[in-house]
Amino acid sequence: MKKLSHSVQKFLDHVRATKSPATFRQYYYDMKSFASWIETKKGAINEDILCSLKPKDYEEYLEGIADGSSDALVRRKTSILNQWLKFLGSEKKFEVSKIDPPAAPQRPLTDEDFVSEKEMERLLDSMHRFHHRSADEAEVWTRLVNRNILIITLLYQYGLTVREICDMNMEDVNMTQGDMRVTRRNGTILRFTLSPDERKRLVDYYNDIPERLRPRRYSSDPLFIAFSYAKKEFKWDYIESQPKRIGVAAIHKMIKIEARRAGLRPINATNMRNARILAHLKDKKLDVEILQYFGLDNWRALLRYKKYLRSEI
Repeated sequence: MKKLSHSVQKFLDHVRATKSPATFRQYYYDMKSFASWIETKKGAINEDILCSLKPKDYEEYLEGIADGSSDALVRRKTSILNQWLKFLGSEKKFEVSKIDPPAAPQRPLTDEDFVSEKEMERLLDSMHRFHHRSADEAEVWTRLVNRNILIITLLYQYGLTVREICDMNMEDVNMTQGDMRVTRRNGTILRFTLSPDERKRLVDYYNDIPERLRPRRYSSDPLFIAFSYAKKEFKWDYIESQPKRIGVAAIHKMIKIEARRAGLRPINATNMRNARILAHLKDKKLDVEILQYFGLDNWRALLRYKKYLRSEI
């Protein structure tokens, strides 16, 4: 970068007139570093580019600084950039948003954060079997095996969250075609189609529910129904006048029990979702596609997965 832009130079002139020489030097080098980064990212640096920068651009820059830098240094650079934004907004007569320093870095992902294919094979093999269950457990399991395996499939093969599974309604499912729709709480929608075997599992689960307790097709009735182990039947919600929706805690408990029954280490729904995110990265899918599919907020959500992937090489 040969020279600073007019606005940056004007900002530094203001700093020189109001701050000590030592403070000015910090501002100068930090702004020069930021301007160089913008020029590299955008291919140029001028007044239009500076005024078009979004908070995410500043956050991306600070995220890169935070990798390997002290918290004090990151806070200082954040403070200087906020002073710059305040000055730019005053000069150009537009409203600016304050930026925050990056959140404390999350711990690196390890093998323990992912469920392996062998672990999933062992889990599903165990879930298909009845010999390691008591007579009462086996009786209940005949009614739950299709529901629970379908839930595990949605977690592992499709990377859904437990909450997304709990929130699914009958209107989100085409049982004939196997089409499914997930409407996330942020408003985004994910659509996918089950394999023929998975669709059969869905139909079998639906038929496992007695007709008087069965959710109505194409309705707002929940897809996945809670189960009463005491009564050995699916539950009815008398307040809502519909089958009772399965709860988040019930799914987590089911996974914990089935993993232990299969002789596995403690695994959870997050391990399954993590494995699917990693699989998408290994398949060289674009970041924007992965973020959209999994309903993730921004590119930073993938950093830990990419670092883990690099560590495997």
